[in-house]
Amino acid sequence: MIGTNLIYTKDIASIPTLPSREDNVSDQKFVEFFSLQDPQPGSLLAAEFFAPYPEYPVLIGTFLEGKYLLEGKVYNRTQPEIESSIISCIHEGHLNIAKFQQIVRQFSGEFLMIIRTGTSFYFINDVLGRLPVYQTQSDNYFFIGRSLHWLHAQIPFTFHKISVFEYLWAGYALNYKTLYKGITRIPPGTVIKFDITSFEITTSHLPSFNFDERNELSIQKNAGELVNLFHTACRDIAHNHSLPITISLSGGQDSRSVAFGISETTKNIFTTTFQFPGSEQDVILAQKIAFDLNLPWKMYEVMNNVELEKSLLRMKYGLNYLRLGFLIDYLSKIRKDHINGSLHLTGDGGDKVLPYLGESKACVSMDALVQQVANRHTMIPISIVSRLLSISEDEFKNHLYSILNSYPEQTPNNKSIHFTIYERGHQSFYEGEDRNRHFFWSTTPFYDTGLFSFAMRVPDQQKKYYRLYTEFMRQLAPRLMKIPDENGFTMEQTGFRLRKAYHELFRSTSPGWKKRIKTGFGIKKISNK
Repeated sequence: MIGTNLIYTKDIASIPTLPSREDNVSDQKFVEFFSLQDPQPGSLLAAEFFAPYPEYPVLIGTFLEGKYLLEGKVYNRTQPEIESSIISCIHEGHLNIAKFQQIVRQFSGEFLMIIRTGTSFYFINDVLGRLPVYQTQSDNYFFIGRSLHWLHAQIPFTFHKISVFEYLWAGYALNYKTLYKGITRIPPGTVIKFDITSFEITTSHLPSFNFDERNELSIQKNAGELVNLFHTACRDIAHNHSLPITISLSGGQDSRSVAFGISETTKNIFTTTFQFPGSEQDVILAQKIAFDLNLPWKMYEVMNNVELEKSLLRMKYGLNYLRLGFLIDYLSKIRKDHINGSLHLTGDGGDKVLPYLGESKACVSMDALVQQVANRHTMIPISIVSRLLSISEDEFKNHLYSILNSYPEQTPNNKSIHFTIYERGHQSFYEGEDRNRHFFWSTTPFYDTGLFSFAMRVPDQQKKYYRLYTEFMRQLAPRLMKIPDENGFTMEQTGFRLRKAYHELFRSTSPGWKKRIKTGFGIKKISNK
């Protein structure tokens, strides 16, 4: 279990498993924050906070008309600046939600903030939804929190059939759903107001990013601005944390960029790499990069077994791929070496914000896009899942069409980009990163709000075949470009560009054709983590 979890019921008999009013807060410092002065007869507010390690980031502050709790990190704001932002949006005991959402849109980090004024709680999460927060409600109760494990101890779960279909097909549920009926992930930048007295719940969604907009700068200027934003993000992260920094280093472009950027702003760094069958080349590359940057490096041999997979299952309640259980072994070993804690950085997001995410043929119809998305994100073909769950292929594709059509972008190609960020990224990768936070706080500079916003406006042509990424690396760390990747190519060589072209051209083909092409050309999947 992890983080802040709150459930309020106006009929305690409906949830007999809830702890008693006297014992319902796990840490004394949270008692005052969540206590009720005059509880309604038969009601109960149960709130618990679980810190998996002493330095897990949580902050409680007060202001004239109330108090706030911040779980997580805002890297580009100080505590006084955060408090000033809250105060500027409070008027006569109420939060100006629209105004505060616009302020929060400038915050860079992953967090859940709870503001309490009078009888109202306001719950706010970060604008990319990087910190998974779950919600469910019924006529009798309201839950919001970070741990499905904790929630399941209070109420029974039922699988959501269409979510299971999505999970088998792509490895994650879509459209902010979880695997469980009625339990959703809070969309990015959402404010939920909950009034204890009236049991009134109002939700205000911040409009999602619209990826239609493109700038008109040259590739050199775009890359230069991204380098500046990347340095700022690295500096904000490093200066917001007093603990040592551990960087998960694989040798790919993403992690080597992070290692370089962080090494430019602090020297309290350790790099780590895991060795697992098939990752031997990553280990060699990682050691070479750490040596080039003069950073301490350690390799951890890891394994996977049923117990590790069970641990991951309990931790994320099915929202992580269980074959990644070996990462629990890896993270546990790093934790043992840094018993007093560390800030853990990865290269996550580099392969989302800098490369091209659209379709190989941008001018496609919506019907064609549905088929291409279905092919591109397949783990188990829709035809097989359809037979397993007795949901027709047409029914699921119509469901997929509705989701894609709901995005704000005007062109199908940009809707495809939106899917990759808001479905695959938000629903899968962010959940994966949250696994790390059970051992130490984990983040990445690539999802800095300013960097992300700017990068997503770079023209598609500049991003194709890693052109933008290559120029970014040329301006960021030209000497690191001379170190070949796991295939023996540097970013400037033809072999590197050909492999990137292959992935862009054929990633939306059917699973069968992908397999034939890979076999015929002897091309293996490239990882940049």
